[in-house]
Amino acid sequence: MTIVALPPPYPVNPQVHIESGRADALDPGTFQPVVSNAFAHARYMAAVLGGTDEALDDSQVEAAFAKAAIDPKLCQPELFAGTRRPDGSWLLQGLKAWLNVCAAQKDDAPSSLVQFQERFGRFDAEALLKSGEWSAELHPRSRAKLVGRRTFRNMARSVSVAQTLAPSCEVLETEAIVRTPSGHLQFLVYDAEGKRVDHAFFPTPRGDSISRPSPQSCLGCHYTFDTRRFNVVIPSYAALNLRGSSPGHPLPPAGSSDPFDACLRPGETIVRDLP
Repeated sequence: MTIVALPPPYPVNPQVHIESGRADALDPGTFQPVVSNAFAHARYMAAVLGGTDEALDDSQVEAAFAKAAIDPKLCQPELFAGTRRPDGSWLLQGLKAWLNVCAAQKDDAPSSLVQFQERFGRFDAEALLKSGEWSAELHPRSRAKLVGRRTFRNMARSVSVAQTLAPSCEVLETEAIVRTPSGHLQFLVYDAEGKRVDHAFFPTPRGDSISRPSPQSCLGCHYTFDTRRFNVVIPSYAALNLRGSSPGHPLPPAGSSDPFDACLRPGETIVRDLP
């Protein structure tokens, strides 16, 4: 059965979601939505540092950072120091740098897909058919990657996994989102060999792809403007203003099949993202 992906019903203003001001998420200068709110990053970093994912106010964020500053196990103290300017204001690039280097380490993320599945359960085809714990979808032309993408979700464990596919249906990259015990989302990327890496690949209008640091490359799509929090598991394509194709990654004509349809496996549902 083929269904059409609809935007999830979470509150967001589609006109102002992309805070960078760029209307096109696939503009050559912005390869995915960008969030430029420094406090949103500081609040997310405070949650990673060991707080909670409740809507933290300034004093709670300050307390989390003050506690972290004297922690002898703090990851990359020099990067941590670079999250603030001399006047005490937040430095966006410093916050991003610390998150890119330290978020996965602080959250004790699985270092490989083998460890990931040991912790959260198998999501391969055989396990899907046997357990029924995971739902599986094939997106022949993913909005985020503009190529085939296979997604798995285990809502009981608050885990979502997406595999970017090659035309041969081999897995090029695996991205995972996990809701941690403290409530914040953990963003992980694994390469074709199943090793955790600090970057993800995204398409460009030229038809090639670029490497972007993680979790920064993930945060722009998993954000709500109204609450300014990185806590959206399944983004709304309409809110993100993502096009279905670009000059370098054209979609097949409406009503036709897609070459990635051949990657469909038993137990999966084809989902055609809206153009």
